[in-house]
Amino acid sequence: MINEILKCTKELKLLYVEDDKLIQSAYGDLFSSLFSSVLIADDGIDALEKYKNGDFDLIISDIRMPNMSGTKFIREIRKTDKDIAVIIYSAWNDLEKSEFSDELNISGYMTKPIQTDSMLEIFKKVLC
Repeated sequence: MINEILKCTKELKLLYVEDDKLIQSAYGDLFSSLFSSVLIADDGIDALEKYKNGDFDLIISDIRMPNMSGTKFIREIRKTDKDIAVIIYSAWNDLEKSEFSDELNISGYMTKPIQTDSMLEIFKKVLC
């Protein structure tokens, strides 16, 4: 399945939003093996600035972060871009049922820690 996913992701640019430096490092390396470009943001404010100055195909964002939450960041993005694929991930287990799901036009959900098989299925559904 990984080769099938790579066909869909290898030319894409990812904005990855995570405030925890250890998680950033671990998943940043993983995502770098799948995407042509990965830019990491430390929180929603940093992500919004990088988004405005970049050209991304996908956003993967944590929800609970200091300064600006993932939901606020995504709300800001949706004011100007209704179509960019957004995958949220969190320690929450009921992400899909949350009240912001439909409002924010979320493309996919992952829970922490990310399970590789689940992640690949989500990428296949969202990007292929």
